[in-house]
Amino acid sequence: MEPTRHELLPLTTVTLTLHDKPAITSLPHVLDLISTFLDCSADIPLHQACALGSLSLLDRIWTQSLLPLDKCRRWCPAASLQTNRHYKRWQFSQSLLQAVRRRDLSIVEWLFSHFTHCVSDVGVVEEAASTGQLEILKFLLENDREYTQDEYEFAHTAATSGSEEVLIEGNSVTWGSKDLQLAAKNGHHDVVCWLYEHTEGIDRKESRVLKYVVRTGGDFSLVQWLCSQGIEVEDSLEVADEAAAVGNLPMLQWMITGGVRGRLRGERTVRDSAPQ
Repeated sequence: MEPTRHELLPLTTVTLTLHDKPAITSLPHVLDLISTFLDCSADIPLHQACALGSLSLLDRIWTQSLLPLDKCRRWCPAASLQTNRHYKRWQFSQSLLQAVRRRDLSIVEWLFSHFTHCVSDVGVVEEAASTGQLEILKFLLENDREYTQDEYEFAHTAATSGSEEVLIEGNSVTWGSKDLQLAAKNGHHDVVCWLYEHTEGIDRKESRVLKYVVRTGGDFSLVQWLCSQGIEVEDSLEVADEAAAVGNLPMLQWMITGGVRGRLRGERTVRDSAPQ
């Protein structure tokens, strides 16, 4: 996105402080100068502003980033959002992470509406999954363009060379790694089901998911469904131990009779380990 001409409104504090001084308020350029002198929003990294949860602050920082470069008196984080695409991509992921930690869908939406050609780090999805934020995960999936950063880089090169026919828009999301495992470990079984149903084919660590689902009181039906989907099981005896620990006899009996398809330490199955 190329910087365009944008003007900053005077700071609210300046306007309110001087509202009873018509000699000053009648001179808009004076209000602008005072606001410029007092305004430090351009020095606040966007991800730190996201942690504060103020959309008006985000709007102001973004407007600062779009000001013509000849107005920049010195380097500042806001200017780098438009002049350094690598910094911009990093800020996209870091800002999303802060928004997810705040459980603030409105900031996530703001970020997707202002950024383009960025791919979020897998830590964003892992944080949302581990804290059970299904609505944010749904938004991320709906707005995931499924491009890689290399493809966006190619689009940038094409844009600068005038090959507009190959331009791609939007942002993408990285799924997988420990997202499913963290959701299960923290007892967010609805997130476990949703991730498994809607993000299939993703390279992720799932060998301990079933164990965590059982440990955190997952329904028998959920365990059966995950097994029917062919979920990877690292150690089926360990899963059975979890069922015994939580006192779920029907689940334990089902596992012993071959309900869990997995391998045990020593290459045995759950059924083999049952007392004869």
